[in-house]
Amino acid sequence: MDRGVAAETADQLLGILTAARAGEFATVDPTPAALIGREPVTAGAVLRERLSNG
Repeated sequence: MDRGVAAETADQLLGILTAARAGEFATVDPTPAALIGREPVTAGAVLRERLSNG
């Protein structure tokens, strides 16, 4: 019985996780802010606000 994912897929996932840990996805594109006329908020910020307001 085979388990897990193919080696190539595992390598790709590991590459994505390694890049994320190195901060390679931390760049923020200014386009959304320009389109909506304000700085966007994170999903985490929205959830914290809604959960704290009951």
